[in-house]
Amino acid sequence: MDENSLGKNALNSQEEKKNLSTGLPINTDTGNLPFDKMREECGVAGVFIHPESARLTYLMLYALQHRGQEAAGIVSFNGSGLHSKVGRGLVSDLFDKPSLDILTGYHAIGHVRYSTAG
Repeated sequence: MDENSLGKNALNSQEEKKNLSTGLPINTDTGNLPFDKMREECGVAGVFIHPESARLTYLMLYALQHRGQEAAGIVSFNGSGLHSKVGRGLVSDLFDKPSLDILTGYHAIGHVRYSTAG
């Protein structure tokens, strides 16, 4: 084996391996894409076609509170417009009966936020 072939083999072993279909780098330790890891920041919940969608979303966010305690919000849709309530703090502190009464509609989506940076 000469120096040129040795140098090429060393270069190939140090190259970043990529998924052939996506072109994204592959984690050589596990063989997985970097996005394959379980991420446990934040939480999202939604209800579609239910008259109490905002209240059910609130209950789901309450159950997901461990996923994020920095901020929360719910947006509902009543067929003609969006209604929202967002704020910093715990789900139980942000939402009460009057604030949930404003979130009318048959569709709602909500989130709890866990800050991962700044």
